[in-house]
Amino acid sequence: QDNFKRWNDALQTKDYRQVAFLYSNKDLSFLPTVSPKFIQGTKDTEDYFVEFCKKLPDGTITADNVQPYGPDAYLHSGMYTFMT
Repeated sequence: QDNFKRWNDALQTKDYRQVAFLYSNKDLSFLPTVSPKFIQGTKDTEDYFVEFCKKLPDGTITADNVQPYGPDAYLHSGMYTFMT
C-alpha cells in the first residue's frame, strides 16, 4: 500500500510529470480510470495525467492486489475510489 500512497501523493502535487514518472517506460500500458482510451507508452501516460490531475483527484483503495516482478517492478491492480 506504500506504492499507492506514493502515487496518490504524486497526484496531490497536480504535476502530471511526477505521476507519469511512477510508470515504467518499457512495455507500458494500462486501462485508465476516467478515459475510454487504452494507454500505451510514456506520451499517452503524460497526456492522460495532464487531464486527470486537473480533476484534483484524491484516491482510496477499495480492493487491490500487488504482484512483484523483481526488486524494482510490480503490477498493482484493483479497484479505487476517487473524490474530485
